[in-house]
Amino acid sequence: MKKLIVLLIGVLMFATACVNQAPSVAPTAAPSGASSAAPTAAPTAAPTAAPTEAPTAELVPLVVGSTLLGGVKNGQWIKVEKMYKALPAPLPLVVYKDQAELGQGDGGKVEYEEPTGAYFLDINYAKPYDFATTANWDLFPRKLVNSSIPDAEKVVAQYLGDHGLANPKIEIQKAVQTDLDNDGVTETIIQSYNFKNFTPYEVKGHYSLVLVVKNGIVVKSLDEYIGTKTSNFETGPLEVRSALITAADFNGDGKLELLTSSGYYEGEFYYVYDTTTWDFVISGGGGL
Repeated sequence: MKKLIVLLIGVLMFATACVNQAPSVAPTAAPSGASSAAPTAAPTAAPTAAPTEAPTAELVPLVVGSTLLGGVKNGQWIKVEKMYKALPAPLPLVVYKDQAELGQGDGGKVEYEEPTGAYFLDINYAKPYDFATTANWDLFPRKLVNSSIPDAEKVVAQYLGDHGLANPKIEIQKAVQTDLDNDGVTETIIQSYNFKNFTPYEVKGHYSLVLVVKNGIVVKSLDEYIGTKTSNFETGPLEVRSALITAADFNGDGKLELLTSSGYYEGEFYYVYDTTTWDFVISGGGGL
């Protein structure tokens, strides 16, 4: 029995000595400034300072014929006087007619004509077009649809009668419908005038209207001319003939603006109207 006890004691002493002689393993220290939990991310380049002026690519011009009206930068309207010097030449522009894309033409250098006050940008494109721009969004989220001409005649006759012109000769050139401001209600836009040649004075019975009708009510008359008397060159207002060119989303906000022309015997102007406030936001053209 004593021999067995001595043997067990000897085995225990040998095991203890082996454990005490085993080398200890210490954890390695993480590199200075690094996290031991995850690898460090690759360094990123410092952001460059914002330019003091927007790149030319951000300027979106609007040209009607060869007249530069102004444009848009980051959705904001820019007057022609503040943008024309920043446009490069040649400038590739896409041309449109009747809410359809026709193709591309190059615009030259913008020229300012002192006598008329107009900014001209000639575009190398042979076919007739309504306007040209560099916009890259959907210009026509809602299309213009032809409306009823008889209904348009009634609206124009009523409007003229309410404004002092009884029994006029009604002529309708255009009557179209669309939801201009994307509120779910359709507006009707009517173009109507009854004279062909401009005179430098008022002529009784002549008129020119671009009417916007909503829920059966005329909500806006754009650049109207109503001749209630015949005058002469010295006393009468100039005859003005207004026309609807198109409706398009020129600033990319999802609403349609109205593009109109307003001509008289020595000049022509173009206007882009905000269809919520009914203010014109940019314009161009000139005359004596």
